[in-house]
Amino acid sequence: MSIYVAGLTGQTGSGKSTVADIFRAHGVCVIDCDKLAREIVEPGSLVLIDLARLFGDDLILPDGSLDRHKLARRAFASEEKTNLLNSVTHPAITALARKRVAEAEKNGYKIAMLDAPVLFASELLGDCRAVICVCAPKDQRMARLMSRDEIAPGEIERRMSAQPDEKYYRDNSDIIIENPDGCDPTEQCIKALESLKIGGWK
Repeated sequence: MSIYVAGLTGQTGSGKSTVADIFRAHGVCVIDCDKLAREIVEPGSLVLIDLARLFGDDLILPDGSLDRHKLARRAFASEEKTNLLNSVTHPAITALARKRVAEAEKNGYKIAMLDAPVLFASELLGDCRAVICVCAPKDQRMARLMSRDEIAPGEIERRMSAQPDEKYYRDNSDIIIENPDGCDPTEQCIKALESLKIGGWK
């Protein structure tokens, strides 16, 4: 495969979606693994059936869709349950992501970027030639999540505790994008792309 595959990750609330949009604007095919995660649990899907079996039939709403908030509360309640969730969803997301990378190459993209919050726990990490991480202070990340998702601080803490700490992300990434409040990370993103030394990505 000649297309350059990079990973984009970061802790919840770091502003990764903002950074992903900047990369898209500069000619990168960004594959949002959160969106893929929604695709694999469409009504009637095998993944949705497995999740209901493992976490409760009441996860399926009357219209056949997944109650995501209820799943999040249960799946992030412990490391064991988070791992159980990942064992069901990751293989399906991996297969779909690789399909999208192949489609991006066919469509002439030079770079495919896998936007994946749990990249380090995913088989997709092995597909990436470089990992870019978005970082922001914890208090700012919490405030962003409270504003964006309208969820209680206790649930935010549970979600955060289900992820590795910031040092882990920094130590295991090739490029760090600093994204505190009031920051425009555009210049950092452009420098990140330049550092990959890929011809014709603009």
